[in-house]
Amino acid sequence: MTFKASVFFQIFGASDVLDWVLPYDDDTYNAFAALRSPLFAQYATAGAPRTKAALAATVLAPRNDGADALPPGRQWAMSPQMPNMAAMFNEGNISIVSDIGSLVAPTTKAIILADPVPGADIPPELLAHNHQQEWLQSLAIDGQSPTGIAGRINDLLIAKFNLDPSHAQLDRIAFSSSTFLTAANNGPFQLTGRGEALQLTEFAERGPSSLNRLVYADEYSLYLNLMSGPDGVNSTDDFFQPRCLREASLWQKKKDLFTIGSVFTAWVNEPIPAPNDMFVAPALDPADVGGGFANTIPSVLDMLARHASETPVAGGLNHLMIHVTGGYPSADSHNNQADSAPRSQRYLDNAIAAYYQGLVDLGLEDAVQTRIATEFGRTITPNSSGTDHAWATYHFYIGGPQLLANSGGKFIGGAPVAPVFDPTNPDDPAVPWIYNSRGYIIPRHSTEQAMANMGLHLGLTVDEMVNGIMTPQGLVPGAFPNLPNFIPDGGVLEDAVLPIV
Repeated sequence: MTFKASVFFQIFGASDVLDWVLPYDDDTYNAFAALRSPLFAQYATAGAPRTKAALAATVLAPRNDGADALPPGRQWAMSPQMPNMAAMFNEGNISIVSDIGSLVAPTTKAIILADPVPGADIPPELLAHNHQQEWLQSLAIDGQSPTGIAGRINDLLIAKFNLDPSHAQLDRIAFSSSTFLTAANNGPFQLTGRGEALQLTEFAERGPSSLNRLVYADEYSLYLNLMSGPDGVNSTDDFFQPRCLREASLWQKKKDLFTIGSVFTAWVNEPIPAPNDMFVAPALDPADVGGGFANTIPSVLDMLARHASETPVAGGLNHLMIHVTGGYPSADSHNNQADSAPRSQRYLDNAIAAYYQGLVDLGLEDAVQTRIATEFGRTITPNSSGTDHAWATYHFYIGGPQLLANSGGKFIGGAPVAPVFDPTNPDDPAVPWIYNSRGYIIPRHSTEQAMANMGLHLGLTVDEMVNGIMTPQGLVPGAFPNLPNFIPDGGVLEDAVLPIV
């Protein structure tokens, strides 16, 4: 198996995705502009108008057909501050899943208006940042979970490819903390936004109970005891067989293991092996991409370049999962959205353009599946100078022409719900996906239907991701407990997954 990776940029704060992708055909645009008239006036004053003339350069040309055919005459455009992402969509390097969100089962406006039961009909705390950020990472009904989606996928990969669990942490890198990457036995390799090591690694005791978190002093002592033999270094110990540059660095520099950052710094200062030995991560200007991403994007590309150059483990698996969390100025835009949103959109647009060019330079654009998502959407109608918490949001998937061969340049799952309704009659059954006088869009797709594509990309089947994998030690549970609820009428389990890869 060749190198494959999954990168998840999670934007904290629920960005207004209705200002990322806007209606452009005359009828829908005019109705939407009327609903947002006070906010659009503020955008014009701020020098970032949302007029049709301003949107003309970022009009989208989706290639939806067949089951995903779009309504005749409907058009969309991306924010004027996102020309690079608009071009990437039109070139087939971005897929968009609109109207997606936290769901335990498909729901309807009738169910919502009939006072649904939280946890049974819908997830609880739909408008709470912490609960929905956790849901996006772990699918936890109660907003808390010991493991995350990617961590459970990694547990399944370990079982399927018979990998040593002690190596698994090194295949997950988190920029800041991450439930998303936390597996049953350990957490991810944790870095700061600048790519500096926070948590170097966790080591395992022998036996089925496996990994446990230890304080630095005890962890270091355990490590030395495990590594020591009659000759001082028992290199034949099957607990720790270095398989790659990163592990070799840990092995060689174990005496410096808990000098914070020393091992990681030594690793990133070593030359990248072939075939990516000529790659140099770009230096990004914070004025163009924002402070956090200016540091993080080059570090993400560096991790991908180094890991892709390493030797696969037994079974041919060479994979990497990366989770980047952060917020831009518009992330929770209750106020001053006309000032903050255009700036954050420009930052993101430039950052993603630089990131994708880095993938192309590495030749990894078809090996790395990248998603951008936020926890929930914003209201259709504004408040005095911003938008408030709502429900459905958008997910954006990025990849090369082979990776997104069937989905690039498409709205996966069909056209976005038109963000147009009558606020004086929000219960109108003729507008089936919008409720509340502020305009909450009901998700038509679940987080699980899109996230399952990560497991498919890395080598799992849908059955394995739902039902788990049996091993001699017992069942490794699946990652997506609610996915069977989304099997379409007359379909099979595989049909519940949105066709992104």
